[in-house]
Amino acid sequence: MKAVLKRLKYMAGRDIAIMAPYKAQAKIYELLVEHAILQANSASSPELAHRLEKFLITTVDNMTGNEKPHAIFEIGTTAVFVFNGCRFTVAATHACISMESYGDLMRLSNGYEKRILQSHPYSKIMGLLNTNKAIIGITTQVRKTYYQYKPVL
Repeated sequence: MKAVLKRLKYMAGRDIAIMAPYKAQAKIYELLVEHAILQANSASSPELAHRLEKFLITTVDNMTGNEKPHAIFEIGTTAVFVFNGCRFTVAATHACISMESYGDLMRLSNGYEKRILQSHPYSKIMGLLNTNKAIIGITTQVRKTYYQYKPVL
């Protein structure tokens, strides 16, 4: 949620999408946004509340055909979903300007998920996430450019 509020300083809410692998995760984000809207209204910030009402919260599957300038991808806890080539491609390519990915990928260092990691077309990105225990920002305008920064959540 902090990432969304940070982005709202620079972008209109209608330009941001939060994508989650599962409906339940998307619902949690909807509840967090409702709470943030209430807080913004009680703090006399109607502009922030209005911006919060405008951005899209959806699942990756529902994002197909719906590009946004900025996308936030919540990786979640199931790497099998993340490493599904079609779904990850949707998540990674539906951001027109920038994309942020959030999630704990330490579990990828063993077993079945490690084998998926090694064979996935995006293994370089995921390998960096796993090795550095960091969040990688992917800017689609400058192809194949990765930058690291500290997690904000």
